[in-house]
Amino acid sequence: MIGRVLRWLAGLDRSYFLALSAFIAAIIAAGFVAFAPTVELLDGSAMTLIEDSGAGVIVLILLPVLVLGAPLIALPQAPGPRRKNDKINSVASTGVLLAFTVAFLPWLGVFYMPAVILSVASSVSLYFGRGRRPAQDTADRPAGARGEDGVRLSRSAKKRARQEAAGRSGEAMGETPLASSRRRRGRTRKRP
Repeated sequence: MIGRVLRWLAGLDRSYFLALSAFIAAIIAAGFVAFAPTVELLDGSAMTLIEDSGAGVIVLILLPVLVLGAPLIALPQAPGPRRKNDKINSVASTGVLLAFTVAFLPWLGVFYMPAVILSVASSVSLYFGRGRRPAQDTADRPAGARGEDGVRLSRSAKKRARQEAAGRSGEAMGETPLASSRRRRGRTRKRP
């Protein structure tokens, strides 16, 4: 179980990993603010923020968690090219979290500082970092890389095609390399 989780984390994109870390940091901060004794009374006893301010403060505690959940939905998990929407969603959620932290700095904002730092790092990693090349389209590939039926040919199939073109092949002329490899392997595909 732990091995699968670690393999999944290793395959994540850097910005998604940082956004996930910010989300987890916000959950930990919300739990600490909600349940840890943070308000000291005059008689020396301590109470939680929810006991002191009532249930209305729960919305303020959970707001950063909800805001940091948006990049987890918007950002792709696998490394690849970035769209403009990915950058806008990440920067917008970082801006809202930063505004929340500054507005409630003396009261709640201090607890959410690790989440803010990780969210800023996630947004910055979308703009700076290794060059991400877009996925190569099939139209950009050379024409000889695909057979007549549009299936990508292996190296051996390309080699057989070159041999047939040179007339050195003992196989029937006019048969495609894909068809000959299927015939030799005993596969027959019914064509529509």
